[in-house]
Order: sequence, then structure tokens, then C-alpha cells
Amino acid sequence: MSYACRSCGSSHVVEFLDLGSMPIASCLVTDEDGRAGILPRAYPLKAVFCSDCTLVSITETVDAKELFIDNYNYYASFSPSVVRHAEHYAEEMVAGLGLDPRAFVVELASNDGYQLQFFRQRGIPCVGFEPSPGPARAAREKSIDTIPEFFGLELARACLAGAHGYPRGRHADLIIANNVLAHVRDLNDFLAGVSLLLDDDGTATFENPWLKLLLDETQFDTIYHEHVCYFSTHAVQAACARHHLEVTDVRYFDKLHGGMLRWTVRRQGRHSVSPAVAEILREEQRAGLTTDRRFLEFGDSVAQLKNELLAQLASIQRQGKRLAAYGAVAKGATLTNYLGLTAHDVRKVYDRNTNKVGAYLPGSLIPVAHADDLAGDAPDVVLILAWNFADEIVAQQRPYLENGGCFLVPIPRPKLINLSTVNGDSSHSSEES
Repeated sequence: MSYACRSCGSSHVVEFLDLGSMPIASCLVTDEDGRAGILPRAYPLKAVFCSDCTLVSITETVDAKELFIDNYNYYASFSPSVVRHAEHYAEEMVAGLGLDPRAFVVELASNDGYQLQFFRQRGIPCVGFEPSPGPARAAREKSIDTIPEFFGLELARACLAGAHGYPRGRHADLIIANNVLAHVRDLNDFLAGVSLLLDDDGTATFENPWLKLLLDETQFDTIYHEHVCYFSTHAVQAACARHHLEVTDVRYFDKLHGGMLRWTVRRQGRHSVSPAVAEILREEQRAGLTTDRRFLEFGDSVAQLKNELLAQLASIQRQGKRLAAYGAVAKGATLTNYLGLTAHDVRKVYDRNTNKVGAYLPGSLIPVAHADDLAGDAPDVVLILAWNFADEIVAQQRPYLENGGCFLVPIPRPKLINLSTVNGDSSHSSEES
């Protein structure tokens, strides 16, 4: 394979997973194309491990415009748990860094303003960078200054020179990058821009799903074309070092996005490093994240999980039960296409995001309906595609459960949830092996 690591440029990469040809996961099909059976373009989806810097990435690079401008429908504010996390983050940063109206906060991939709104409410000047038109428009409706461009070194230089309405010469006291590192095609260009824009005594925080959890819980469906990179602390540390930055702290959040880390990043040598960094590096090494063996084993685990899920779904179909899904999310597109599911198997996929209702999941062409319709439609089993928000979804859809409904959580292993399960009677839970 002729492929260079996206971080260090090494050719010492090992392919460990091939999910075949996949459509763009977040590219929902329009109502007109869906009714006509028109499928979006598909691309190879292969994952590789770099033996030199430990970065995991995919080999295919899809045009960012196609991913994040033409077809991007993710609005963070539709998730109450994400908004709560954002509010707690703002409280912690304001208190921990002593931020006040004299400070300046920048968010990269600021989406619909779900995070920056909590800094603006405190009178702290802030700017977001968000290239996706819909979310950027939603942020501006919240009176949050938003630059509709992809962030990188050239844009950082232009902004410091006063372009795009950015305050000339203003370096950031805090740079926020939540779930954006995974989307970055040129990691070095992005980090160079961060390094340039960050004040000498400033702080940057990067939040991203943890690679260890992807392996431990067989989260193969989080691999899709929008996510070009998958991070361990080792990989983040190595990438930052090339741009005179270092990881000074790390924190784990087990309830968000299937297990996420927040890396605190500052200028090299200017701040003490928390013992948590050394501890998590040791944990990653013990977990096998620094050699290719664990990743090669992961490919076998994915194949096994696929068989388990197909067996569970076949059992549901044999019983004549009606199957639907919940969460018109990118990971759901990976899962349904990898399993070969279509609208014949899954009648509808429900979602709270009104921007998605009336469209179809790419590839499978499962129609998207509003979440409020679930209780009335009363399918027998609902496959939770947005499994990282399973607790939130189950709580929101209590009437469906009380009417005899049942959820199927696919990751890390197939698990059925009914009213008895929610009420604490574990004897009624079920896992198909």
C-alpha cells in the first residue's frame, strides 16, 4: 500500500479494517432522490495504523466541501446531553483559567453555537469558525460571531491581520476544538494554525472519542469518511510536539460520544504536566495502542459482531416483528450499510433533528421520521443507531416503552432494552451471542 501517515508522513502503516465501499455517512438522500432510488456516490473505507506515531486514520480523502458544506446536517444543540456538557465546560474554564470580559475565546468547528453561547452569556468575547452553512447560520442567530471557513494556518494568519472581521492581532486565551480533530484532513496545517493563534500563556482543549474505547467496545461504526483520524493520547502528543505544543492534562468522560478524552494543550515547557498524562500513556501502552497487533485483532472482532447483529435481527424478523431504528446519524449509515440493511428490513429511522426529517439514510435508503412519531407508530423493536446517546433516547421515549416497545442497542454487543430493564429488573434484559 502506498499511503503516508496524515500526522508524521511515515509509510510504516498497517491496514487493519476494510469496510468496503461506503457512501458519505452524513450525506442524507433527498426526498426526491430517495423515492427514485438514487444512491449517493460511494468511496472505499479502510483504516490503517501508523507504527511510528500510532495515529489511526482512513486511506480515502473525500472533498471537504462534499462532506461539510453540501451535506452536513449535524446540529449539536439537538442533544441535551451535549449542551449540558458544553455548559459545564464553560463553567470549568471560566473558573479554572480566570476568564472574564477581558479574555478572548475561539472555537474551531463551532457548529450551531451550542458551546460559545455559554461564554457569550458571561460577557466574554468569542469567535467561532464553522464552514457548514446551516450550523453557522444557527450560531449567528444566537448573536455569535462566526467565520464560515475551514480553519488552518493560512486562515489563522489572515485573521491575525484583521480579515473576516476578526480582531486584528488578537491571540486567543482559550481555543476550543470539540470533535474536530477527527475531521481534519491536514493535521499539521490545523495544529500550526492553533499554535499561531494561541496566546503564549493560552490554553487549547481538544475533545475527541478515545481510540481505546473504539477497540474495547468494537465501535467500528464510528469509522466513516468524515472521520479521517482516530486518536490516542500518544498520537495527540506526537502531533502537538511538531508545533511546539504539549499535552499538559487529560480527562476522560465516559458518558459522552461512547467514551471521550479532553486533552489540555499549551506551549511546550511553559506549564507543568499533570500526572494524569503519564498515567493514561501507560494505560494506552498496556492496552496495546502502540503496536499493530491489537488493531489486527480488532478486524476479527468486527466480523464477529456483524454475525451477532445479523443473527439478532434475523430472529426479530422470524418472529414477524416490525423493526425500526433511532438516530439518522453518521455512525448509523456505517452500521446499516455494513450489515446490508435496507428500508425493507428497517421501516423508518426516527430523529429529533427536524433538518433530517423527510430525507433518507445514504445507501440503505431508510426514510427519516420525526422522533415524536415513534410512540404512535409503535414498531416492535427499535435499533438505536445513535447508541452513544442510548440513555438519553430511552428516557425521552418512555411512552414507547410503556406501550410495550423494545430497543436494541448494537454496540458493544447486541442488547435488548424493555420497560423491565429500565425499571431495574435485569432478568428481562437480553444479549444475543
